Amino acid sequence: MRLAMRFFLFSLIVVVLASSLALGADDQYKPYLHKANIPEHPKVKLYGQYQTNLFPGAATYSYGLDVPKGTNGLQPLLSIFYNSQSMKQRPSILGAGWSLTQNYLYRDVNFTPANTSDDKFVLILNGASYNLLYSPSDGFYRTETESFIRIENLTTTGTNAYNQYWLATLKDGTQMRFGHNPDTELVSSVGYPYAVKWWLDQIQDTHGNRIFYAYAENPYTGDIGSTYISSITYNNDQKRTIEFSYESTARKDRRRVYEQGSLLEESRRLTGISIFFNQSLVRRYQFDYVYLNPENSLSTLSAISFFAKDNTSR
Repeated sequence: MRLAMRFFLFSLIVVVLASSLALGADDQYKPYLHKANIPEHPKVKLYGQYQTNLFPGAATYSYGLDVPKGTNGLQPLLSIFYNSQSMKQRPSILGAGWSLTQNYLYRDVNFTPANTSDDKFVLILNGASYNLLYSPSDGFYRTETESFIRIENLTTTGTNAYNQYWLATLKDGTQMRFGHNPDTELVSSVGYPYAVKWWLDQIQDTHGNRIFYAYAENPYTGDIGSTYISSITYNNDQKRTIEFSYESTARKDRRRVYEQGSLLEESRRLTGISIFFNQSLVRRYQFDYVYLNPENSLSTLSAISFFAKDNTSR
């Protein structure tokens, strides 16, 4: 039996209900028009977490993907997020308003892409943003809002274009490495001699267990300055694998934009996430989309379908 979580429809229902409440707020309450006994509605099972933030007034939703447990509890955190205030921004690989768990560090060019002397750096960790401050006394970066994360900008030889990568050490000793491999270092797409983004490529706990992240840089015709996550493998035996699949043809709502002085265009949307243990399928998620206007200039996620290890819907 197919289980499809139609989040878009659910959001629409919420909006309609909210509008109805707003329109009825000014009406005078008339007790004789209301019945005292209201039948109980059947319970509805909801998936994920829905929340309305009073400030800045965004409707948000998160849905965690189930992955096999790792050694000593080390496994990737993988979730899908919705934020109503991002609907008008450039559509992501999950369409307008939606995003996948992302971990990276990027260069803030401070509106002067040709001048690196005033550049700042920002850490994105599980969707949260942290401005980094450099400490000349010990050579480390720390987050502007205290998070007990220590960040180092390190050098390497021959592993990427600019021989630099980042290492973030968490309070519990877990280390997260960014941009060490060629596919995780995104260089300027307009010719500036520096890297603009460093994607998470490895996590290592204090026991030596690791998670490995792999990406594809500009893999499709029409891609400019784009990076797609292709797989996650964990732990050291690498028996647990998560694979990401994308559209075979270009999306109709792709946009070419500038981000931090670098040109960016993503031509594909995410169509599926398959999870394996010892090369056998454990579960699979399928993503479907709908265009929101006749011009097909904006699409959004319309359904998530879950498939069991036999690859049949349930």
